[in-house]
Amino acid sequence: MAEEQPAEAVGSMKLRFIVTIVLLAGIILHGCGSSDWARRIDWPGIDMQKLPAAGDYPGEPALILLDEGSVEVNLLTETAFSVYDRHTIVKIFNSRGFRYANIAVPYNNHSEVDEIKARTIGPDGKITVLNPEKIYDVNLYPNFIFYSDQRARIFTLPAVTEGSIIEYRYRITINNRTYGNQWRFQHDIPILRSQFTLIKQSEWEIDYRIFGDVTPPVVTNLPAGFKQTLVWEAGPLPPLHPEFLMPPMNEVGARLTIAPAGISSWSDLASWYDGLVKQGMDNRDGLSDLADSLTSGLTSDREKLKVMFEWTRDELRYIAVEIGIGGYQPSPAGEVYFERYGDCKDMTTFLCALADEAGIPVYQALVSTRQNGLSDTTLPSAAQFNHVIAYAPEIGPDGLWMDATDKSCAFGSLPWYDQDLNVLQVGPEGGSRLRRTPASGPENNISRVEWHAKMDSTGSATITAMTTAGGIVANEIREELRETSLREQREWLEINLEERCPGSEIDSFAMHHLENPDSDLEIVYRIDDRDFADSLSGMLVLKPGAMTGEKLSSFFHNDARTFPVRIQIPVKTVFNLNVHLPEGWHPSIPDRKYESKSDFGVCSLKWDSTSEEIRIVVETLLQAGEIEPEAYGKFTRYLDETRKILETPIVLQNQRR
Repeated sequence: MAEEQPAEAVGSMKLRFIVTIVLLAGIILHGCGSSDWARRIDWPGIDMQKLPAAGDYPGEPALILLDEGSVEVNLLTETAFSVYDRHTIVKIFNSRGFRYANIAVPYNNHSEVDEIKARTIGPDGKITVLNPEKIYDVNLYPNFIFYSDQRARIFTLPAVTEGSIIEYRYRITINNRTYGNQWRFQHDIPILRSQFTLIKQSEWEIDYRIFGDVTPPVVTNLPAGFKQTLVWEAGPLPPLHPEFLMPPMNEVGARLTIAPAGISSWSDLASWYDGLVKQGMDNRDGLSDLADSLTSGLTSDREKLKVMFEWTRDELRYIAVEIGIGGYQPSPAGEVYFERYGDCKDMTTFLCALADEAGIPVYQALVSTRQNGLSDTTLPSAAQFNHVIAYAPEIGPDGLWMDATDKSCAFGSLPWYDQDLNVLQVGPEGGSRLRRTPASGPENNISRVEWHAKMDSTGSATITAMTTAGGIVANEIREELRETSLREQREWLEINLEERCPGSEIDSFAMHHLENPDSDLEIVYRIDDRDFADSLSGMLVLKPGAMTGEKLSSFFHNDARTFPVRIQIPVKTVFNLNVHLPEGWHPSIPDRKYESKSDFGVCSLKWDSTSEEIRIVVETLLQAGEIEPEAYGKFTRYLDETRKILETPIVLQNQRR
């Protein structure tokens, strides 16, 4: 008589049987007609005799004829899983389109990739099938093989020429449920038709958002316990051509976002994330002693938190890649302390645990950074966020925000990409609150340049100068120069000065507070400039506007915009130029001021003079904000006015002649 199996083993066997049957059925359906892959073309809805030609899309490298994806979510088994299928057909117009024949299919140790098939249909109709041996498995981040399990199957389509059509398909099986899905209908090349299908249990009520010209879903309803199908479609769609200072791609174009299964509110999402965080907070090996040593002798919570933040920022190595569910789940705080590295979730969890050892409440906050795109507060989904920062609600009147991953950011401030954003604070016991991070004003992000020039009658000058940068301006310079040598710092300064005074040479320079984010950054330098002033018909011409290096107007040449112009941060610059004049030389026009003001900012140029020198001040202020395409003309007119002011010459004459 056979021994009775334990209930857990029977359940596991049932699960494996269900998964096997589902996958086998999918493979059978997916592989139907595979023997015809090398000789037969059957694309419903696509007429091979009436395909668009390159002349129909002038300037475009390729055209997507069809891009379709489907996700089948299976939640009723003991271990949920999803099956994702992708099928794409692209017509290559010219050699610039060859890059679309290089395919990478990312995956990790919670997913499996199979059923990869690809082929090229030449202009003469010849079909060349991808050799399976030419599909390679690689680490997606080869420089981070010790920190990431992100891998990819990569291949390139064979026999691709101008006029070819490439087609490929693959399947990814994802263990556990997928927390949110996004499908982009629009890409950087035009597309004829894009389609996304969701297959789910009928009883799962989904929440989703569509953006752009996407049809509402066609729904196939079935009784509870059966699968329901929803199909969204879009096309034809124009390409998404990038524009200078446009919003991130996650915000533009036709797209679909689906909330994850089991998440119907921000509280649900916060509770789920809090469950992941607790596992990282529970292991605190070594943190108690560290907290004691760092805070010894300190009395205020703000002082204690400052030294703990700075230790986290300065002593932990930031690694911006994840392992498995590490895309959402932090590593144990004790492990991060031992290994001295982590990603944003790891470093924030470590800081929260360290602060808790000192009795200071600090919580996690999920953020979609400005580079990633603004989050949609109407749709709870972890997929919207790409970053985690910390919030101490009891420090100061409004609490205190911290991002320890930014090595150049001072305690009590945030890097520009975290500012003025809606974030999800995960509070105690999984509580949630949507908050908004603070924003710094232009006076906090100011760059002051002081030049004292001694000029001779040929237009040459020796300049003693100092640049002082604060706030975000200083952070960005520090981030660029933080780990550079003196030689590299000198090269950076030479490139910067070449834009302001071409041909100048640096005699000496020094950088102060480069490693200290609590202080303004100071760069002191002395330069010789043989072409400080242009010699013209017995006169000397100064162009102080060019010396500021302000060239924003040169980036906006088009008459119209498709996307808004997004100025992420307000920035103010002040350029003070004192020129000791050669004997007998004075400006041809006495004291003068030019100014342009608008909703976008302010630009001014003024000067006054004595018998020995001329004092020049150039100020520019660019406000943060969104400039819609309808206001683009007004914006470019303001930039033109700014450019004219900055191009205003100051003519010097020798009054003794």
